[in-house]
Amino acid sequence: MRLAREISFDAGARLFEEGHRADRFWIVRTGTVALDQHVPGRRPAVCAADAGFGRATAVWVGRVVAQRLHASRVRLLDLYAPYGSGSLT
Repeated sequence: MRLAREISFDAGARLFEEGHRADRFWIVRTGTVALDQHVPGRRPAVCAADAGFGRATAVWVGRVVAQRLHASRVRLLDLYAPYGSGSLT
């Protein structure tokens, strides 16, 4: 986590809003986070604890990171390798 920085929030603080632009990735090291969803005409519905959701999120993030890492490597090969990457992507 060399590129990360540690920050703290007061209890009840909102980290982000549903539907807004995502410009950060949060890693929660201690404490808890409640996820809620806006339901028109009702109070925000809090998502229940779900281990499957956590695993699915981790798998999705892993895929995105792997794809972006691959694209970065191909781009670097195209820029700096003597004969390019040889990739058609």
